Amino acid sequence: MDSQAKDKILEIDRDKTILILSSQYLPNTGGVETSLKALATALTHQNVRVKLLTLRPLAVDRAWKPFESQGLFSVIRIWVPKFGSFWTRIGLHPKIQFVYHAVPLMIAGLIFLTLRGKKVGLINAHGFVPGIVGAGLKFFFRKPLVISLHSVIHLVYPDLERGNKIALLLIRFALDHADHIKVASDAGFDELIRLGIDAHHVSRLVYPIDLDTYSPRVHSNFRTGSDFDARFTVLFVGRITEQKGIKIIVSLARRFSHMHFVIAGTGPLDHYVHEQTKELQNLVFLGFIPDTELPRLYNSANTLFVPSQEPEGIPMVTMEALACGVPLVTTNLGGLSQYRNCSAAIVSDSSESALADALLKMQARNSLSADKLRADAREYAIKHFSVHSFENLIGVRLRSRGEVSLDKNE
Repeated sequence: MDSQAKDKILEIDRDKTILILSSQYLPNTGGVETSLKALATALTHQNVRVKLLTLRPLAVDRAWKPFESQGLFSVIRIWVPKFGSFWTRIGLHPKIQFVYHAVPLMIAGLIFLTLRGKKVGLINAHGFVPGIVGAGLKFFFRKPLVISLHSVIHLVYPDLERGNKIALLLIRFALDHADHIKVASDAGFDELIRLGIDAHHVSRLVYPIDLDTYSPRVHSNFRTGSDFDARFTVLFVGRITEQKGIKIIVSLARRFSHMHFVIAGTGPLDHYVHEQTKELQNLVFLGFIPDTELPRLYNSANTLFVPSQEPEGIPMVTMEALACGVPLVTTNLGGLSQYRNCSAAIVSDSSESALADALLKMQARNSLSADKLRADAREYAIKHFSVHSFENLIGVRLRSRGEVSLDKNE
Protein backbone atom coordinates (compact mmCIF):
# COMPACT_ATOMS: atom_id res chain seq x y z
CA MET A 1 0.00 0.00 0.00
CA ASP A 2 1.36 3.43 -0.90
CA SER A 3 1.94 5.81 1.98
CA GLN A 4 0.34 8.71 0.12
CA ALA A 5 -1.86 9.28 -2.93
CA LYS A 6 0.21 9.57 -6.08
CA ASP A 7 -2.10 11.49 -8.39
CA LYS A 8 -2.92 14.45 -6.13
CA ILE A 9 -1.51 16.11 -3.06
CA LEU A 10 -4.25 17.35 -0.74
CA GLU A 11 -3.17 20.67 0.76
CA ILE A 12 -4.47 23.01 3.45
CA ASP A 13 -3.19 26.32 4.76
CA ARG A 14 -1.02 26.00 7.85
CA ASP A 15 -3.03 28.58 9.80
CA LYS A 16 -6.32 26.69 9.35
CA THR A 17 -7.97 24.50 11.99
CA ILE A 18 -8.42 20.75 11.56
CA LEU A 19 -11.87 19.60 12.71
CA ILE A 20 -11.81 15.98 13.91
CA LEU A 21 -15.10 14.08 14.12
CA SER A 22 -15.38 10.97 16.28
CA SER A 23 -18.16 9.11 18.08
CA GLN A 24 -15.84 8.36 20.98
CA TYR A 25 -13.02 9.94 22.92
CA LEU A 26 -11.58 10.01 26.41
CA PRO A 27 -12.62 9.32 29.13
CA ASN A 28 -13.95 6.35 27.16
CA THR A 29 -11.25 3.68 27.05
CA GLY A 30 -10.03 1.94 23.92
CA GLY A 31 -7.59 2.02 21.05
CA VAL A 32 -9.46 4.64 19.03
CA GLU A 33 -9.58 7.01 21.99
CA THR A 34 -5.87 6.57 22.69
CA SER A 35 -4.94 7.00 19.04
CA LEU A 36 -6.98 10.22 18.77
CA LYS A 37 -5.15 11.66 21.75
CA ALA A 38 -1.82 10.73 20.17
CA LEU A 39 -2.91 12.20 16.82
CA ALA A 40 -3.97 15.49 18.39
CA THR A 41 -0.68 15.70 20.29
CA ALA A 42 1.33 15.05 17.12
CA LEU A 43 -0.64 17.67 15.16
CA THR A 44 -0.35 20.38 17.80
CA HIS A 45 3.38 19.73 18.09
CA GLN A 46 3.50 20.91 14.48
CA ASN A 47 1.64 24.10 15.50
CA VAL A 48 -1.66 23.01 13.99
CA ARG A 49 -4.88 24.00 15.74
CA VAL A 50 -7.18 21.01 16.33
CA LYS A 51 -10.86 20.91 17.32
CA LEU A 52 -12.32 17.52 18.27
CA LEU A 53 -16.10 17.15 18.05
CA THR A 54 -17.33 14.02 19.81
CA LEU A 55 -20.11 12.54 21.94
CA ARG A 56 -20.14 12.44 25.72
CA PRO A 57 -18.60 9.23 27.14
CA LEU A 58 -21.11 6.41 26.76
CA ALA A 59 -19.07 3.29 27.46
CA VAL A 60 -17.91 4.33 30.95
CA ASP A 61 -19.40 6.12 33.93
CA ARG A 62 -16.82 8.82 34.51
CA ALA A 63 -16.85 12.56 34.99
CA TRP A 64 -16.61 14.53 31.74
CA LYS A 65 -16.46 18.14 30.60
CA PRO A 66 -18.47 19.50 27.65
CA PHE A 67 -15.59 21.81 26.76
CA GLU A 68 -11.90 21.14 27.31
CA SER A 69 -8.91 23.02 25.96
CA GLN A 70 -5.15 22.63 26.23
CA GLY A 71 -2.96 24.78 24.04
CA LEU A 72 -3.91 24.34 20.39
CA PHE A 73 -6.17 21.34 21.10
CA SER A 74 -9.81 21.71 22.10
CA VAL A 75 -12.50 19.09 22.72
CA ILE A 76 -16.24 19.68 22.38
CA ARG A 77 -18.34 16.86 23.84
CA ILE A 78 -21.98 16.63 22.81
CA TRP A 79 -24.54 15.70 25.43
CA VAL A 80 -26.75 12.76 24.46
CA PRO A 81 -29.10 10.87 26.78
CA LYS A 82 -27.79 7.77 28.51
CA PHE A 83 -30.31 5.47 30.16
CA GLY A 84 -28.59 2.78 32.22
CA SER A 85 -27.88 -0.20 29.98
CA PHE A 86 -29.37 1.59 26.95
CA TRP A 87 -25.91 2.08 25.46
CA THR A 88 -25.17 -1.64 25.68
CA ARG A 89 -28.50 -2.54 24.08
CA ILE A 90 -28.19 -0.20 21.11
CA GLY A 91 -24.69 -1.53 20.48
CA LEU A 92 -26.43 -4.69 19.28
CA HIS A 93 -28.46 -2.76 16.68
CA PRO A 94 -26.24 -0.95 14.15
CA LYS A 95 -29.14 1.01 12.61
CA ILE A 96 -30.19 2.47 15.97
CA GLN A 97 -26.57 3.11 16.90
CA PHE A 98 -26.08 4.94 13.61
CA VAL A 99 -28.93 7.36 14.34
CA TYR A 100 -27.84 7.76 17.96
CA HIS A 101 -24.34 8.78 16.84
CA ALA A 102 -24.94 10.49 13.51
CA VAL A 103 -27.76 12.89 14.36
CA PRO A 104 -26.06 14.74 17.25
CA LEU A 105 -22.72 14.79 15.40
CA MET A 106 -24.38 16.24 12.29
CA ILE A 107 -26.30 18.89 14.23
CA ALA A 108 -23.23 19.92 16.21
CA GLY A 109 -21.11 19.92 13.05
CA LEU A 110 -23.59 22.13 11.23
CA ILE A 111 -23.64 24.61 14.11
CA PHE A 112 -19.85 24.62 14.53
CA LEU A 113 -19.09 25.12 10.84
CA THR A 114 -21.77 27.78 10.50
CA LEU A 115 -20.12 29.75 13.31
CA ARG A 116 -16.44 28.87 12.76
CA GLY A 117 -16.32 27.47 9.24
CA LYS A 118 -13.97 30.12 7.85
CA LYS A 119 -11.25 28.97 10.23
CA VAL A 120 -11.55 25.26 9.32
CA GLY A 121 -9.29 23.94 6.59
CA LEU A 122 -9.99 20.21 6.84
CA ILE A 123 -12.49 17.73 8.26
CA ASN A 124 -10.92 14.49 9.52
CA ALA A 125 -13.62 11.92 10.35
CA HIS A 126 -12.68 8.82 12.34
CA GLY A 127 -14.94 5.83 11.70
CA PHE A 128 -17.81 5.03 9.39
CA VAL A 129 -20.57 7.05 11.08
CA PRO A 130 -18.40 10.17 11.50
CA GLY A 131 -17.27 9.60 7.90
CA ILE A 132 -20.86 9.75 6.69
CA VAL A 133 -21.45 12.87 8.80
CA GLY A 134 -18.24 14.38 7.43
CA ALA A 135 -19.38 13.75 3.85
CA GLY A 136 -22.63 15.55 4.61
CA LEU A 137 -20.77 18.50 6.12
CA LYS A 138 -18.47 18.63 3.12
CA PHE A 139 -21.53 18.83 0.85
CA PHE A 140 -22.80 21.90 2.71
CA PHE A 141 -19.54 23.69 3.51
CA ARG A 142 -17.17 22.53 0.75
CA LYS A 143 -14.40 21.53 3.15
CA PRO A 144 -11.79 18.89 2.24
CA LEU A 145 -12.53 15.56 3.92
CA VAL A 146 -10.14 12.84 5.09
CA ILE A 147 -11.79 9.70 6.48
CA SER A 148 -9.72 7.56 8.85
CA LEU A 149 -10.94 3.96 9.24
CA HIS A 150 -9.72 2.03 12.27
CA SER A 151 -11.62 -1.14 11.37
CA VAL A 152 -12.95 -2.86 8.26
CA ILE A 153 -16.49 -2.35 7.03
CA HIS A 154 -17.84 -5.89 7.33
CA LEU A 155 -16.94 -5.97 11.04
CA VAL A 156 -19.08 -2.93 11.80
CA TYR A 157 -21.85 -3.87 9.37
CA PRO A 158 -21.70 -7.68 9.11
CA ASP A 159 -24.92 -7.84 7.09
CA LEU A 160 -23.65 -5.39 4.47
CA GLU A 161 -23.09 -8.10 1.90
CA ARG A 162 -26.44 -9.72 2.72
CA GLY A 163 -28.49 -6.85 1.42
CA ASN A 164 -28.17 -3.90 3.81
CA LYS A 165 -28.57 -1.47 0.94
CA ILE A 166 -29.07 1.64 3.08
CA ALA A 167 -25.81 1.11 4.97
CA LEU A 168 -23.97 0.36 1.73
CA LEU A 169 -25.32 3.51 0.06
CA LEU A 170 -24.36 5.69 3.03
CA ILE A 171 -20.88 4.21 3.24
CA ARG A 172 -20.36 4.59 -0.51
CA PHE A 173 -21.59 8.18 -0.27
CA ALA A 174 -18.98 8.92 2.37
CA LEU A 175 -16.12 7.10 0.65
CA ASP A 176 -16.90 8.58 -2.77
CA HIS A 177 -16.95 12.12 -1.37
CA ALA A 178 -13.77 11.80 0.70
CA ASP A 179 -10.71 13.54 -0.69
CA HIS A 180 -8.53 10.91 0.95
CA ILE A 181 -9.04 7.75 3.01
CA LYS A 182 -6.67 6.40 5.67
CA VAL A 183 -6.97 2.71 6.60
CA ALA A 184 -5.40 0.81 9.49
CA SER A 185 -4.52 -2.42 7.70
CA ASP A 186 -4.07 -4.20 4.39
CA ALA A 187 -7.42 -5.92 5.04
CA GLY A 188 -9.10 -2.52 5.13
CA PHE A 189 -7.27 -1.44 1.98
CA ASP A 190 -8.30 -4.59 0.09
CA GLU A 191 -11.92 -4.11 1.15
CA LEU A 192 -12.02 -0.57 -0.23
CA ILE A 193 -10.54 -1.73 -3.51
CA ARG A 194 -13.26 -4.41 -3.76
CA LEU A 195 -15.81 -1.62 -3.31
CA GLY A 196 -14.32 0.18 -6.28
CA ILE A 197 -12.40 2.93 -4.46
CA ASP A 198 -9.40 4.30 -6.38
CA ALA A 199 -6.23 2.96 -4.74
CA HIS A 200 -4.54 6.34 -5.22
CA HIS A 201 -7.02 7.86 -2.77
CA VAL A 202 -6.15 5.39 0.00
CA SER A 203 -3.10 5.23 2.26
CA ARG A 204 -2.02 3.70 5.54
CA LEU A 205 -3.39 5.19 8.75
CA VAL A 206 -0.37 6.07 10.88
CA TYR A 207 -0.84 5.73 14.61
CA PRO A 208 1.70 8.15 16.09
CA ILE A 209 3.54 6.46 18.93
CA ASP A 210 5.81 8.39 21.27
CA LEU A 211 8.86 6.19 20.77
CA ASP A 212 10.68 7.89 23.64
CA THR A 213 7.91 7.15 26.14
CA TYR A 214 7.23 3.68 24.78
CA SER A 215 10.73 2.26 24.72
CA PRO A 216 12.62 -0.73 26.16
CA ARG A 217 13.53 -0.42 29.83
CA VAL A 218 15.75 -2.63 31.95
CA HIS A 219 13.66 -2.54 35.12
CA SER A 220 9.95 -2.34 35.86
CA ASN A 221 8.20 -1.71 39.16
CA PHE A 222 5.45 -4.09 38.10
CA ARG A 223 7.78 -7.02 38.74
CA THR A 224 7.20 -7.19 42.47
CA GLY A 225 8.00 -10.74 43.53
CA SER A 226 10.45 -13.56 42.94
CA ASP A 227 7.77 -15.78 41.37
CA PHE A 228 6.77 -12.95 39.03
CA ASP A 229 10.38 -12.40 38.01
CA ALA A 230 11.18 -16.04 37.42
CA ARG A 231 8.22 -17.01 35.28
CA PHE A 232 7.55 -16.38 31.62
CA THR A 233 5.10 -13.46 31.85
CA VAL A 234 2.12 -13.23 29.49
CA LEU A 235 0.44 -9.81 29.45
CA PHE A 236 -3.01 -8.82 28.20
CA VAL A 237 -4.05 -5.15 28.01
CA GLY A 238 -7.51 -4.20 26.78
CA ARG A 239 -11.25 -4.52 27.25
CA ILE A 240 -12.24 -7.36 29.57
CA THR A 241 -14.72 -9.07 27.23
CA GLU A 242 -15.25 -12.55 25.87
CA GLN A 243 -14.63 -11.25 22.34
CA LYS A 244 -11.12 -10.25 23.41
CA GLY A 245 -10.41 -13.82 24.53
CA ILE A 246 -10.48 -13.26 28.30
CA LYS A 247 -11.92 -16.70 29.09
CA ILE A 248 -9.21 -18.31 26.95
CA ILE A 249 -6.57 -16.46 28.97
CA VAL A 250 -8.04 -17.79 32.22
CA SER A 251 -8.19 -21.31 30.80
CA LEU A 252 -4.55 -21.14 29.68
CA ALA A 253 -3.51 -19.80 33.09
CA ARG A 254 -5.10 -22.88 34.63
CA ARG A 255 -3.31 -25.07 32.08
CA PHE A 256 0.16 -23.45 32.23
CA SER A 257 1.06 -23.02 35.89
CA HIS A 258 4.69 -22.40 34.91
CA MET A 259 3.66 -19.13 33.19
CA HIS A 260 2.51 -15.92 34.82
CA PHE A 261 -0.61 -14.29 33.29
CA VAL A 262 -1.28 -10.59 33.90
CA ILE A 263 -4.54 -8.93 32.81
CA ALA A 264 -4.94 -5.14 32.70
CA GLY A 265 -8.10 -3.31 31.69
CA THR A 266 -11.78 -3.00 32.47
CA GLY A 267 -14.98 -4.43 31.03
CA PRO A 268 -18.05 -6.61 31.58
CA LEU A 269 -15.99 -9.61 32.76
CA ASP A 270 -14.16 -7.76 35.55
CA HIS A 271 -15.92 -9.74 38.29
CA TYR A 272 -15.31 -13.05 36.49
CA VAL A 273 -11.56 -12.41 36.23
CA HIS A 274 -11.35 -11.22 39.83
CA GLU A 275 -13.00 -14.44 41.04
CA GLN A 276 -10.61 -16.57 38.96
CA THR A 277 -7.58 -14.93 40.58
CA LYS A 278 -8.72 -16.40 43.91
CA GLU A 279 -8.18 -19.89 42.49
CA LEU A 280 -5.18 -19.31 40.24
CA GLN A 281 -1.95 -18.17 41.87
CA ASN A 282 -0.38 -17.44 38.48
CA LEU A 283 -3.16 -15.06 37.36
CA VAL A 284 -3.01 -11.36 38.28
CA PHE A 285 -5.78 -8.85 37.54
CA LEU A 286 -4.58 -5.23 37.66
CA GLY A 287 -7.76 -3.50 36.50
CA PHE A 288 -7.45 -0.09 34.87
CA ILE A 289 -3.89 1.11 34.30
CA PRO A 290 -3.33 4.78 33.37
CA ASP A 291 -1.40 5.54 30.20
CA THR A 292 1.54 6.88 32.19
CA GLU A 293 2.07 3.45 33.76
CA LEU A 294 1.73 1.39 30.59
CA PRO A 295 5.38 1.56 29.42
CA ARG A 296 6.56 0.01 32.70
CA LEU A 297 3.83 -2.60 32.49
CA TYR A 298 4.77 -3.61 28.94
CA ASN A 299 8.41 -3.88 29.95
CA SER A 300 7.47 -6.30 32.72
CA ALA A 301 6.21 -8.85 30.19
CA ASN A 302 7.88 -11.43 28.00
CA THR A 303 5.04 -11.26 25.48
CA LEU A 304 1.84 -9.34 24.83
CA PHE A 305 -1.03 -11.79 24.34
CA VAL A 306 -3.85 -10.76 21.96
CA PRO A 307 -6.22 -13.76 21.69
CA SER A 308 -9.00 -11.82 19.93
CA GLN A 309 -11.96 -13.97 18.94
CA GLU A 310 -13.42 -11.47 16.47
CA PRO A 311 -11.68 -9.47 13.73
CA GLU A 312 -10.67 -5.93 14.60
CA GLY A 313 -8.34 -3.23 13.35
CA ILE A 314 -4.84 -2.84 14.76
CA PRO A 315 -5.06 -2.46 18.55
CA MET A 316 -3.05 0.45 19.91
CA VAL A 317 -1.66 -1.79 22.66
CA THR A 318 0.13 -3.96 20.09
CA MET A 319 1.98 -0.95 18.72
CA GLU A 320 2.88 0.32 22.18
CA ALA A 321 4.16 -3.10 23.23
CA LEU A 322 6.30 -3.50 20.11
CA ALA A 323 7.74 -0.03 20.70
CA CYS A 324 8.77 -1.26 24.17
CA GLY A 325 10.46 -4.26 22.56
CA VAL A 326 7.81 -6.77 23.62
CA PRO A 327 6.98 -9.52 21.08
CA LEU A 328 3.38 -10.52 20.34
CA VAL A 329 1.33 -13.69 20.39
CA THR A 330 -1.88 -12.98 18.50
CA THR A 331 -4.62 -14.32 16.28
CA ASN A 332 -4.59 -13.40 12.60
CA LEU A 333 -8.05 -11.82 12.58
CA GLY A 334 -8.56 -8.49 10.81
CA GLY A 335 -5.67 -6.06 11.03
CA LEU A 336 -3.72 -8.30 13.41
CA SER A 337 -2.48 -10.29 10.41
CA GLN A 338 -0.44 -7.17 9.62
CA TYR A 339 2.23 -8.33 12.06
CA ARG A 340 3.43 -11.32 10.04
CA ASN A 341 6.76 -9.67 9.32
CA CYS A 342 7.64 -8.59 12.84
CA SER A 343 8.54 -10.12 16.19
CA ALA A 344 5.27 -12.01 16.62
CA ALA A 345 3.73 -15.47 16.74
CA ILE A 346 0.49 -15.38 14.75
CA VAL A 347 -1.90 -18.32 14.87
CA SER A 348 -3.96 -19.28 11.84
CA ASP A 349 -7.10 -19.70 13.93
CA SER A 350 -8.36 -18.38 17.24
CA SER A 351 -8.81 -21.71 19.01
CA GLU A 352 -7.46 -22.23 22.51
CA SER A 353 -5.23 -25.10 21.39
CA ALA A 354 -3.61 -23.02 18.64
CA LEU A 355 -3.01 -20.14 21.04
CA ALA A 356 -1.56 -22.53 23.63
CA ASP A 357 0.93 -23.87 21.08
CA ALA A 358 1.87 -20.32 20.10
CA LEU A 359 2.57 -19.37 23.71
CA LEU A 360 4.79 -22.42 24.20
CA LYS A 361 6.71 -21.61 21.02
CA MET A 362 7.16 -17.99 22.09
CA GLN A 363 8.42 -19.15 25.48
CA ALA A 364 10.96 -21.40 23.75
CA ARG A 365 12.08 -18.58 21.43
CA ASN A 366 12.35 -16.25 24.40
CA SER A 367 14.62 -18.63 26.28
CA LEU A 368 16.93 -18.91 23.27
CA SER A 369 16.97 -15.38 21.85
CA ALA A 370 15.11 -12.90 24.08
CA ASP A 371 17.40 -10.01 23.13
CA LYS A 372 16.85 -10.56 19.40
CA LEU A 373 13.07 -10.80 19.85
CA ARG A 374 13.03 -7.49 21.68
CA ALA A 375 15.38 -5.82 19.21
CA ASP A 376 13.28 -6.97 16.25
CA ALA A 377 10.08 -5.73 17.91
CA ARG A 378 11.61 -2.31 18.57
CA GLU A 379 13.00 -2.07 15.04
CA TYR A 380 9.55 -2.83 13.58
CA ALA A 381 7.99 -0.09 15.71
CA ILE A 382 10.56 2.49 14.66
CA LYS A 383 10.02 1.65 11.00
CA HIS A 384 6.21 1.61 11.03
CA PHE A 385 5.05 3.91 13.84
CA SER A 386 7.29 6.95 13.42
CA VAL A 387 5.67 10.10 12.07
CA HIS A 388 7.97 11.18 9.25
CA SER A 389 5.85 14.04 7.92
CA PHE A 390 2.50 15.76 8.16
CA GLU A 391 1.38 14.07 4.93
CA ASN A 392 2.26 10.71 6.45
CA LEU A 393 0.25 11.55 9.57
CA ILE A 394 -3.08 12.75 8.20
CA GLY A 395 -2.91 12.58 4.42
CA VAL A 396 -2.50 16.29 3.62
CA ARG A 397 0.32 18.75 3.12
CA LEU A 398 0.56 21.97 5.14
CA ARG A 399 0.91 25.03 2.95
CA SER A 400 2.33 28.23 4.41
CA ARG A 401 0.72 31.56 3.54
CA GLY A 402 1.80 32.65 0.06
CA GLU A 403 3.34 29.28 -0.79
CA VAL A 404 2.72 27.91 -4.29
CA SER A 405 0.68 24.69 -4.45
CA LEU A 406 2.52 21.48 -5.31
CA ASP A 407 -0.57 19.89 -6.84
CA LYS A 408 0.54 19.13 -10.38
CA ASN A 409 -3.09 19.08 -11.55
CA GLU A 410 -3.58 22.76 -10.73
